[in-house]
Amino acid sequence: PRTLTEIALPNTQITELGSFEKFAVLNRVDLSLNRLCFARQVTGLFGAAPSLTDVNLAGNPICTTTNYRLFMVHNLPKLELLDGTYAPQTPFMPLIIPFTW
Repeated sequence: PRTLTEIALPNTQITELGSFEKFAVLNRVDLSLNRLCFARQVTGLFGAAPSLTDVNLAGNPICTTTNYRLFMVHNLPKLELLDGTYAPQTPFMPLIIPFTW
């Protein structure tokens, strides 16, 4: 797992993520079209925050929740693409983002 750079598990009925901490060089994750609904179900991704630049959760119910994009960009500081679209970082992001847990 320490050398894995990409994980692609689209449309596999995933409902919860474990920790991605051991994936030190992971830079791309595709978990599109799964069943991720709440912030608590995706926080495992944040363990790979130092290296993640491309995350695709498109088609998951979480994508339609308020502040979803802000929440993801705030917790993944190297993120460049989120769900296939540019995800700019901004120093003015609020530290606390209301979100459905």
